[in-house]
Amino acid sequence: MPPAGASVTCRARRCPRTFHYPCGSERGCISQFFGEYKSFCWKHRPLQRVRAVQQEQTLCLICQEAVAQRPCYDTLVCPTCTSAWFHRHCIQGQALRSALHYFRCPLCSDKDTFQKEMFRLGIKIPDRDAAWEENGAFASLYERHRSCDTSQCLCPAGQEEAEENGPWRLLLCHSCGSRGTHRRCSNLGEEVDSWECWDCSDTGTVPALLPGQVLDPLAQGPSHSVPAPDTSPGDEEAGIPPGRRDVTEGLQE
Repeated sequence: MPPAGASVTCRARRCPRTFHYPCGSERGCISQFFGEYKSFCWKHRPLQRVRAVQQEQTLCLICQEAVAQRPCYDTLVCPTCTSAWFHRHCIQGQALRSALHYFRCPLCSDKDTFQKEMFRLGIKIPDRDAAWEENGAFASLYERHRSCDTSQCLCPAGQEEAEENGPWRLLLCHSCGSRGTHRRCSNLGEEVDSWECWDCSDTGTVPALLPGQVLDPLAQGPSHSVPAPDTSPGDEEAGIPPGRRDVTEGLQE
């Protein structure tokens, strides 16, 4: 008489064994999670028939603990490369995390043959997103930069103002996309639709500055002014560099 509530039946011909699913897993039964979802008892379960010989003690590719010397219920091997060995519970855990799209041999990266063999041997491979793609794990990668990064944003509405056109249209660096500027803040004309931040610029040179200007690296050009050096009409004729008159006078004394 079968155990009470045992609803899983071995699909082997003329095999009368029935078992609970958890009890069957502990005893070495296999349930296939594809097609007709067949289950097999410990006597009729599918076996791996691959020629895989260990030269020395082999470790599980996932947990790095020793595996059995030949393929068995608790030890599986990749049918493609025959060099990747792993415990059943280790490869099952990887299948649940990777899901159908990413699950493959951890060593040779074979997917089609590897998945067919793992399905046949009772490894459950869910058809869903991988675990690392759930719960918005990569949501930050889809966020778009939304602020003007010049050292002094001129927009009255603030750095995050982004009009569709006009002086306050926000342009992002077309190379990295991680910096932005308003047209007005970087002295860009209305016809400019593309902009590149100073870090991504391939000019390799610093633009020439007019007297009284300094370079704003985020705005890619001369920006805020500073007082011009104090010079006198006779300095240029005397060969005195701008801003060095006081030093020269001190030497003359």
